Amino acid sequence: MSVSEAYPSGACRGLLEQFRNHLASALGRREQATARLCLSTWVRALCVACSLAGAFMLAAKADRREPPKSSQSARAARARSPVVMAAGQPDDFPLDADFSLDQAAKSWARRVLDRDPPGIMRFGGQRVQSAIVERVVKAAKSTGSDPALLMSIADKESSFSSTAKASTSSASGLFQFVEKTWLKALRSFGWRYGHEEEAKAIGGEDERPVVAPQKRAEILGLRNDPYLSAAMAAEMLKQDGAKIAERLGRALTAGETYLIHFLGPEDAARFMTRLEEEPDASAAQLLPKPAKANKPIFYERQGGKLKDRSLRDVHEAFEHMMGTRTSRYQDVEARLPAEAQAYAAANR
Repeated sequence: MSVSEAYPSGACRGLLEQFRNHLASALGRREQATARLCLSTWVRALCVACSLAGAFMLAAKADRREPPKSSQSARAARARSPVVMAAGQPDDFPLDADFSLDQAAKSWARRVLDRDPPGIMRFGGQRVQSAIVERVVKAAKSTGSDPALLMSIADKESSFSSTAKASTSSASGLFQFVEKTWLKALRSFGWRYGHEEEAKAIGGEDERPVVAPQKRAEILGLRNDPYLSAAMAAEMLKQDGAKIAERLGRALTAGETYLIHFLGPEDAARFMTRLEEEPDASAAQLLPKPAKANKPIFYERQGGKLKDRSLRDVHEAFEHMMGTRTSRYQDVEARLPAEAQAYAAANR
């Protein structure tokens, strides 16, 4: 409603005419002129005052009828704005019911998907079957070896697959024994682990073990027994490591111990002896056969060419490789359940 609607101009004119008529009857001509002048001024002032009062009244009515635009805009903005979760913000705060249920479902799904299934142990990003862990730890305890080191070698060799087979050699099983090395190991140590008959079936010279054809597949198939594979690896490393350590006059590191398994005892001994004499010599020239089968270890690519790595470079790579893994499995025995620890400690 406008000011002119609330206070029409005719009302002010009517009031002015009533005063004029009253003055005309009561005053003379000169007095009437003076009075008209004064009255006009005061009536105009009164009309202005009435108009201002009307304006204030209308403003008050408008305030009561309509909320302030700023408040209305703020509410509209809140209604239009989508809910945005800041990065790293916890997702369990209460909002509306639908949103809370949706977030709860997502949180539950993440927990379920991230949870390891029964029978699985996690070591950093590596998931391992509990049964494999128990057998590797048992083999370490049986041979007086470091469980973390034995776990690290199994990790590197087969990623804990007891049936892994190499595509470029005859290597098979948890510790990737080639046929020749497995026959030697089982002939030397199989009798300690319930395989005396199989050990006796393996003949021939030390470097050329042979076995009857009807027994060969069965004996080689034992490489897929995770406990026996771990035990044979530990026994061989213990025997060969002691010989090389005596030759060097010092204890072997984790990386050097793995070098024995990786290269074989003869090549590992040559490598470590030459390393102390000439660390910058080419590893590939010293060991051409292993270098041909393992180019990423013995060579580095520079531009479009392959450059020989030095003995020092290869040694440092093995130290880093095994250092990272032994740290990952350093508490492996303590993490086993009580019954599994009892199994690992028991004699086979």
